[in-house]
Amino acid sequence: MGKASSAKKVARAAKAGGRRKVRGQQGLVFPVSVALVLLLGVGLVIYSKQSQPAADASPPTLGQHWHASYGFFICDKFIDNLQNDPESVPNYPGIHSHQDGVIHIHPFTSQVAGRNSTLGKFFEWAGVKMTNDELVLPNDLGTYKNGDTCPGTNKKGTL
Repeated sequence: MGKASSAKKVARAAKAGGRRKVRGQQGLVFPVSVALVLLLGVGLVIYSKQSQPAADASPPTLGQHWHASYGFFICDKFIDNLQNDPESVPNYPGIHSHQDGVIHIHPFTSQVAGRNSTLGKFFEWAGVKMTNDELVLPNDLGTYKNGDTCPGTNKKGTL
């Protein structure tokens, strides 16, 4: 058997092996798809950030209704929330709470509108008195002084 038969075998083997792809010769469909998904995702994030209206940092004005959460954390626990009924407040300006841990701010007067819309104004209308050394809460919720010992512990409270 000479050269001719071995050449035929090589030709047959090459012909049969030509149908299979070598590992490095896979198509570009998957990597191109991944790249397109990434580009589309990044593009949508950039678009959504730029098309979002700018945040308004101005305080509440007359006619607006804002909410702010609050809570009193005394000796490792939250105490009951404040309630000041709008009907019981003389010259009600539009700042109150419904014992829900939320300050409802909807100014009716300039007393609590704009830069006057402060936690101090809420405290004033809710009957809270607070200094650097003492917190006095209305409706028998207590009086707390800086340095008072928490019940059941030897820890001293700090305002």
